[in-house]
Amino acid sequence: MQSKKTNTIHIAFSVHDLSNSYNYINSTAVASAVINCSAPITVHILCDENLNKEKPEYSLNKERYYDLCKKYGAELEFHHVNVPKEYYTFPTTEYLTVGTYYRLYAADVLPAVDKVIYFDGDIIVNLDLIELWNLEMDDYCLAARTDPIFQKLVSQHPKKTYAQYHRLGFTDIMIENYFNSGVLVMNLNKIREKYKLSQLSEEFIFSNPSSLLADQDALNYILGDKYYKLSKKYNHFSYENDIGPDELIIIHYCNYKPWSIIRSNTDYIYWKYASQTRWSIDNPSEYLRNILSVANMTEDGLINYRKYRFCEKLHHLIVILEDLIKHVYNYIIDKMQHKY
Repeated sequence: MQSKKTNTIHIAFSVHDLSNSYNYINSTAVASAVINCSAPITVHILCDENLNKEKPEYSLNKERYYDLCKKYGAELEFHHVNVPKEYYTFPTTEYLTVGTYYRLYAADVLPAVDKVIYFDGDIIVNLDLIELWNLEMDDYCLAARTDPIFQKLVSQHPKKTYAQYHRLGFTDIMIENYFNSGVLVMNLNKIREKYKLSQLSEEFIFSNPSSLLADQDALNYILGDKYYKLSKKYNHFSYENDIGPDELIIIHYCNYKPWSIIRSNTDYIYWKYASQTRWSIDNPSEYLRNILSVANMTEDGLINYRKYRFCEKLHHLIVILEDLIKHVYNYIIDKMQHKY
């Protein structure tokens, strides 16, 4: 059990399976958060600690998380989360892992933590987290950004969307203030005081097993419009506009993913932080192949170099490689110092 640390920032991520490749993506988000935090920080990984425990990748990935956090002076804790077995059978598991529900249990599995910032794995923190942590939201259970993708859906298909969410029990005000759950500041003390969040969530999810957005729908149904509204800066959707590497912002890659395709400067920021993880240096050749592939620097991409801004991409790749080389060098020096 954790001891209460009022001067410590607590952040949480969900990983359903500690043995799979998603941990590389998630660790990049973790790296960006701990690198950019000027205060003491504890990272909480919410996971199924019993899943695929016998696989060598399970232990290796845990070791990589520990190495990453140790390197940047962060504490790390893993927390086992139990969810109803029925969740595995719901239609949403075709496109969402069961891990997406874990944030709903944060107040239960972090009993000694008063407040936590919850992040999806497809984010990059490019600002000092103390700024988000210190927001005055004591009167609220939750801080979140009103979801622009959902609001666009409402504006384009109002009749269908309102009808669909009315069937789930949403009021018009709740629909108009629907928030995104990818970046949350959770006032766990107030949540425990006002709601049995895990129980209420289960009731909603069991009543609506085909709810398209699962945990997000549940949170919105329970909290309605009674949340602290975060500015776009703290949950900037990557498609909204291109940003530079020095912009102080939290990026949410909520549509196309930079580990699948690179389309803008915003996408290259992801790879800057990916180079700082153990995953990048344990298998550098695979890491480089991934960069070349997603940047369209493969044979097909080079043929269409005008379309994909070849020179611009080459410049970014050089910067990424410099980051990786520095990281590998520092890692080797650190290992040698510990050895001798």
